[in-house]
Amino acid sequence: MQHLDFRYNVLEGRKVLLIENDPSSAEAMAALLEKWGCDVATTTSATDAMESIGALGEPPDAIIADLHLDHGENGLDAVNSIRELIKIDVPAIIVTADYSIEAEREAAVYGLELLRKPVKPAEMRSLLSFLLA
Repeated sequence: MQHLDFRYNVLEGRKVLLIENDPSSAEAMAALLEKWGCDVATTTSATDAMESIGALGEPPDAIIADLHLDHGENGLDAVNSIRELIKIDVPAIIVTADYSIEAEREAAVYGLELLRKPVKPAEMRSLLSFLLA
């Protein structure tokens, strides 16, 4: 009889593109994702992210982007640009410290999930697992 391992981790080996302009947030999020078995590419802007995808040679399985990036960029536009570039509707999560209704509305227009900072690891893991299942 085959033994089933119910601890199967849907995140194991998944390529996650992280777009976060705050170094300490990026470091913490990357460490968390790596602990779950993800292969993380950390970038700080849409341009940086596009170059990173070129370097990876394959599309990411998921994107996690901060809503407010440097130089007036935002994570929603970054996700959109990446999806257009690779022609795949990659699952994406927007993270933000912005608690406004507007932030929520913007993410909804793009059909993206929004998590508020500080992000609870269990919440991130469950949402990411759901999007990648």
